[in-house]
Amino acid sequence: VGRRWDNFALLTPGATTDGSLVSYRGISGLYNNNSVDGANNNQAFFSEARGKSNTTYTYSIDSIQEFQVSTSNYSAEFGQAAGGVINAVTKSGGNTLHGDLFYFLRYPTLNALDPINKASGIYTQPVHQQQQFGGSVGGAAIKDKLFYFFTYDGSRRVFPISYTSTAFPTAASPNLACPAAVTAAQCAAANTYLKSLVGSYPRTGVGDVFFGKLDYQLNSKNHLSGAFNWNNYHAPNDYNPSTTVNNNSVTNNAALVTHTRIFVGKWDSTISNTMVNNFRFQPDYRIDQILF
Repeated sequence: VGRRWDNFALLTPGATTDGSLVSYRGISGLYNNNSVDGANNNQAFFSEARGKSNTTYTYSIDSIQEFQVSTSNYSAEFGQAAGGVINAVTKSGGNTLHGDLFYFLRYPTLNALDPINKASGIYTQPVHQQQQFGGSVGGAAIKDKLFYFFTYDGSRRVFPISYTSTAFPTAASPNLACPAAVTAAQCAAANTYLKSLVGSYPRTGVGDVFFGKLDYQLNSKNHLSGAFNWNNYHAPNDYNPSTTVNNNSVTNNAALVTHTRIFVGKWDSTISNTMVNNFRFQPDYRIDQILF
């Protein structure tokens, strides 16, 4: 349901979860290295793969052709890691036109209740609705020379958040006591305001991912490609992603906004029968906004 291609890395022998990360051979997930098309796919702030902490995913799973996991004894060309090295290759177009469309729907009336919550008398589900939709298309602009591949991946998730607090007294005496200097009207207004900060609040996660790639076969010895990935995500009250927050209020949360732009350019050359060269270029742009 997460549509994260790197979740499949958990199938690797010696791999297990480390919070939202993956641990190889018992080493912290902070010491892994993640790359796409041989270019860096890490974000330094959290020391993890892009999209792990904030957004659901940065690359659409439909954009990934294959990936490789090296857990130990990897060659000197792979650096920045003491744990595992994960490298993915994105898809390219070919001479034959190919495409696909997909739509996934998760809805409470279509799903069974969680048995633990049901035993506790909780008959609502934390995710009220989730939709994932998109498609891809690839083909040739010039046969045997210029190829294209494009992907769109959208996600819409409705998952309200509830704030509860034990600060308020019992139902028989529901108001907080106020200092003597505060008037009765001011005290009532303050209690009304504080109570308004707890309860259920709407939260909708909106994500859009676009991926485009062009490949140009210059000649039998030189291949050029450029790929651009565009990602936007926005959700109010989502900086704390829990479904229920105890002893807290809406003032302790914020909207989460993430913008990611990634470009990877490559030039592969065959210099001789025993020598090849690969040149990669990657500027990237990312903004994480926490809007209070």
